[in-house]
Amino acid sequence: MKVQIPLALLCSCFMTFCVTVSTAFGLSLNIKKTQRKSRSPSLLERSTPSFSFQRKCVILQDSKWDNLVDEDEEDEGPPVPPNMRYQPSNLIRQKKNYDAIRDVGGLEMVNDIYIREVGSETFWFIGKVARISDVSVEDVISKQWPLIQMHAGHLRPIELFPSKNKNEIWYAPGDSELDVAYYRPTVTFVKVDRNVEGVKAIKVNFVGFEGETYTQDEDGFRTLRTDDGKPAKPEVMGADDGGTDRAPTPEEMAELEKALIDQGLGDVLDTNMGDVLEQ
Repeated sequence: MKVQIPLALLCSCFMTFCVTVSTAFGLSLNIKKTQRKSRSPSLLERSTPSFSFQRKCVILQDSKWDNLVDEDEEDEGPPVPPNMRYQPSNLIRQKKNYDAIRDVGGLEMVNDIYIREVGSETFWFIGKVARISDVSVEDVISKQWPLIQMHAGHLRPIELFPSKNKNEIWYAPGDSELDVAYYRPTVTFVKVDRNVEGVKAIKVNFVGFEGETYTQDEDGFRTLRTDDGKPAKPEVMGADDGGTDRAPTPEEMAELEKALIDQGLGDVLDTNMGDVLEQ
């Protein structure tokens, strides 16, 4: 017996089948799209130069400004202790030490510092050092040697900086700039060696350094000396011990004025310098 299915039912079943198939196919497409999107970050990660970025970070961490400064200061000679590197904190501390020691110990504990390039007859005034009574002049200079040399190089960048690790340090009596400017034979400079035994054990507050500073357009105080630290010219005026009386040159007049100002005697410039010129 033949069963006849109504045409309307067949059409309805066919439409249901088509809808089911299309829905399933569309869901499959959405799943594939979703998988592609989920995989895309990993593909980007594989294409990102992460190793190069990390390497740059390491380089930046290793390139510190302090290391660059230290290499510049320590390119020659022995390593510089951290408390004697040419840094503002060290300069300020040693200046305070200088003032404190001078206030207590007086001028006897103070010496003037000069530096020259090896073989030169020009000695540049760099500053002053102070020490407690248990520390010698050689010790106070050797202890602060890197600080003094670097200050000299920055003070005279053309004359002293290129040879900053080879320059010689000499000392004179404290506050003797005026006698030095007059080329008086009573003042003799003394050379100091860098390597003095036992200076590492000296505490930094036992020594002090006051660096010379220049005002605008100031030429700087210097003097001419022989290799044994004695004046390379005759005494300017009123010479004793076989010196020759003579009037100062314009350059020497400028040095005399600078020496008077450094010693706080600027008020007598008009009278004293006038007397010298008249003589």
